[in-house]
Amino acid sequence: MNKRFAKKASSIREDKIKLYVLNDDVLNMVKHAKAIGSSPSYYINDAIQLFNCAVKDIDLPDFSYDEKSLIANCLCGSEISDNFIHLLDVEVSDLIADGYKYFNDEENGFTESHKNFIAKIHNLNYMQRVKLIHIIQSEIRYV
Repeated sequence: MNKRFAKKASSIREDKIKLYVLNDDVLNMVKHAKAIGSSPSYYINDAIQLFNCAVKDIDLPDFSYDEKSLIANCLCGSEISDNFIHLLDVEVSDLIADGYKYFNDEENGFTESHKNFIAKIHNLNYMQRVKLIHIIQSEIRYV
């Protein structure tokens, strides 16, 4: 099993069902914390705090709602791996080539708006792409 895919586990305690969705990295962190008698929440808090520090001062160009929607469609069902992040512009390009209909001028193929959008992603560095994916995932989860 790929370590980045989330696994679902549930437990029943005192007639209450708790559902956990964790990937192997998080499961290993929880096991390690429990093995040394520490709370996994400290590790999770540290990881989130470090991530937020890492991306807080990273600037991104503006992305329209339609552009974010296209990227969100690439994220749905995809494993967010190192390779996926590096090839995000290719993923979006493939989605447009497959006939995604968010742009009104789709019948003309790759228009200037498509090319500019793909170039905008292509010109992002790795951490900018990470921040962009994080922002879009956050927007998807809370809609």
